[in-house]
Amino acid sequence: TSSVEAPSPMPEGDTILTAARRLGRALAGHTITAYRSTVREAEATDVVGRTVVRVDAHGKNLLMHLDDGRALHSHMKMTGSWHVYRPREPWRKPAWQAKVVVETAELVAVCFNAPIVALLSSRKAARVVSELGPDILAEDFDPAQAVRRLRARGDLPLGEAIVHQGLLAGIGNIYKSETLFLCRADPFRAIDGVDDALLLRVVEQARAL
Repeated sequence: TSSVEAPSPMPEGDTILTAARRLGRALAGHTITAYRSTVREAEATDVVGRTVVRVDAHGKNLLMHLDDGRALHSHMKMTGSWHVYRPREPWRKPAWQAKVVVETAELVAVCFNAPIVALLSSRKAARVVSELGPDILAEDFDPAQAVRRLRARGDLPLGEAIVHQGLLAGIGNIYKSETLFLCRADPFRAIDGVDDALLLRVVEQARAL
């Protein structure tokens, strides 16, 4: 059994990246043998027989990509979690809390209590990502680009700007607080009043944490 819990407060990018990696190891390359959902946006009758291509994280969003271009999108908020079980293994949470169940011949992946679950077309899945800022944990993350995006919203307080997922994806309240404390940065100072050197230090510290 493996699971990625999302206890209060809301999980941040590192938790979702861990979930995506675990789900990817469990499901990628495998054919879906059974699928069900209690969420209207995730219901489908034609998922069985599809293959899971990969599982990605972008900020706090998790996307399970299928071989027909669709993606199962989930956002844990403060209550959600993904678990992986062997067939017939008892679940650690009650079945009525399951929002989506994805089965292969080898494993069963269950999404419990996630407030946002939807099966998206390739276009809608791409839109989810395009509406977000750069993922602070992406391998190709560019700190200088992140600074430019923050600078474009000079009216926002620093503490609000770095958790704005449209500017920089993945940081939540915990890493915001830890980062600004370590950088000795005032969360209430507007971006316009923060020099580039401090902004860069904040971005790099948040990524390191």
